[in-house]
Formats: sequence, C-alpha cells, structure tokens
Amino acid sequence: FEDFELIIVDDGSTDDTYAEVKRFLGAEPDRIRYYKLPHTGKIGKIRNYGNQRARGELIVVQDSDDISLPDRLSAIWEEYKRTGSQVIYHAVYWCFPIDGIILRKFKEAESYDKQRIIHTQYIPAHIAARKDCFLKVPYDEELQVSDDWLLLIEFALAGFTFHNLNRSLYVYWYSMDSVNITREREGKRRSDMQHITKLLRDKYNLKFTAETVQTENGEITKHEIIQ
Repeated sequence: FEDFELIIVDDGSTDDTYAEVKRFLGAEPDRIRYYKLPHTGKIGKIRNYGNQRARGELIVVQDSDDISLPDRLSAIWEEYKRTGSQVIYHAVYWCFPIDGIILRKFKEAESYDKQRIIHTQYIPAHIAARKDCFLKVPYDEELQVSDDWLLLIEFALAGFTFHNLNRSLYVYWYSMDSVNITREREGKRRSDMQHITKLLRDKYNLKFTAETVQTENGEITKHEIIQ
C-alpha cells in the first residue's frame, strides 16, 4: 500500500529522532513530513497538530513506541471502502517484556456498543477515522492519560459510525517507563476522570454517579452513566 503520508510530530524530544528521520526525508520529501514543537507533554495537542496538517482522507493513529504490521494500512483502507464507516478499529497484540522474554497477548476488537464505550475503554486507542471526524471532534488538550478514551466517547456521542475488524494489525508495546504508565503512577488517571466527568456533564448534559474501583495500577474512579 503506497498511497499514504507519514506525519511525525516531535514534542521537543532530546534523543536522535530527527537524525533518524532525516535519513528518509531526502528520498521521500512529499510522503514524510517532520514537525518539531517546543516540549509540552500534552498528547492531545500533539495529535491535533498533526491531524490538522494531514492531507489524506483517513488518519491512522500511530504511537512512537509501537509497531504497525505491514498490511495495516491496506486492511484498514479495504474495510473503509467496503463499509463506509467513519471510524475503523482492529485487534492488537499487547507485548510485555519480562526478564528478557516477550509475552504476546491477542486483544480482540469487540463489536461496537455506544453505551459501553461511555462506561469503559474497551476499544483500542489506535484507531483510524476520517479526517473530518478528527477536525470536528479533536483530542482534548488538557488530559494526561485518557485523551484517547474521551475522543472515542465524543465520537460515539457525535453519532459517527464505527466498524470493528477482528484482526491484529498493530503491536502495542507495554513498557513500565512509557508516558502512560508513568503518568498513571503519578495519579494522572484520577485527575483525568474528574476532567472527563465535568466535560460530559457540562457539554453533553450527561448525569452519572461514581464509584471507586481498585485496579492493578492503583485506585481510580469509575463513572456510571445514569442518563
């Protein structure tokens, strides 16, 4: 699949990201575009910046420490053309490095359920969606960990059509020093939930109760919609 562009948004990194990218820029000046921003650490802001500059019809989410399998773009494009759905999501492999061994777990792409996605993020974050969806409903720029979940909630509330492809096209690398895991340890998930709760109440007039649940990463608050 060759009809794609690669947009790299560098959030003020201090490693050799540009040196690596530069090796490909000369050969692919129209396909690969590189932007370096002052460091903010706001994932939503970085994603919105890239999405606004995308020239394609579909935007496919890719994190810097994960791997897209070789047929990911072609499979997504075929499903998009076949179904006409605005949002496409697929199964992923979760990989856990433990004592020099990599454990791989298949995470299926379960059928879409609007009410369920409001309650829990069961759809993987690494989706594909039409560019106009991302422009109409951009990522929240204040969240530290849960930006992808709120995006899915708002996509659902906006009435966008979802389609699941239960085929693994992506490798999610579970690292204990990743940004998400580090921020969860710092308690950012709890503050994110408070932000999401307020936004859903104020913007969509949703009503809910809250209960505290225990997770392996610590205590968080789960919200139950009672609309």
